[in-house]
Amino acid sequence: MIDYKIAIPSFKRHKIIEEYCFKHLNEAKIDFSKIYLFLCCPEDMEQYEKFEKQYSLKLVFAETKNINEKRNFIRDYFEQDDYIVSIDDSFNGINRLVNGKTLEKFTRIDDLCKDAYGQMIRNETKLFAINMVSNPFFMKNKISTKNGTMSAKFYGYINDKDEFLKPCVPSAGTGVEDIEIAIRHYIKFGKIVRYMNLTFANVKYFKIAGGIQARLTREERKEQNTKGNIELCKMFPKFVSLKKNGFGLRLKQ
Repeated sequence: MIDYKIAIPSFKRHKIIEEYCFKHLNEAKIDFSKIYLFLCCPEDMEQYEKFEKQYSLKLVFAETKNINEKRNFIRDYFEQDDYIVSIDDSFNGINRLVNGKTLEKFTRIDDLCKDAYGQMIRNETKLFAINMVSNPFFMKNKISTKNGTMSAKFYGYINDKDEFLKPCVPSAGTGVEDIEIAIRHYIKFGKIVRYMNLTFANVKYFKIAGGIQARLTREERKEQNTKGNIELCKMFPKFVSLKKNGFGLRLKQ
């Protein structure tokens, strides 16, 4: 079984990352020596540097605040075929579908990462994600390999330095780059692995300080999201379209 590295891009959230992300990774008994924090401001480096000794993780300076460029920097930073699990600094844990009716807290993140690698190899693809839907009545105990949405709050990939796989649509962290990453992997490999029985624990991301909130208002993020969705549809008309109501995207098989 190949080991994995954990990449966490962070921006002005040295308190939030402990309160949310580190708390849940600790509960999951994750080895923090696997973690690489990718920071983009000199003042961030100063505020986060205590984590190197405290958690035995690594700090990496990426000179860009654009989330697309930062994700591409991370892909370039690691070696070809490295196994990377990408987690947001505001990650608030994972829930699992139980008996097809309810959700329970899921902490076996290490087991999930290891299983996902095998699933990617068997399905001849290089991307895995979990369900974005948090309503148990719309979740299933299955793994999907179809074209579909994903969230960059938690996902993993076998590193492939093909330039085609890098997101380029300006999105300012609105979620458009998440879907673009998924579409590009689906186009290249014909499949992406998604665990339909796992989803994200509820958290009000718009109300968390730092991150994109430090640069854009909620209205500005919505505007960027709309523009990004339209651009994605122009780039990949065979794979994605706008929903009839004009809000959100519909991915085509």
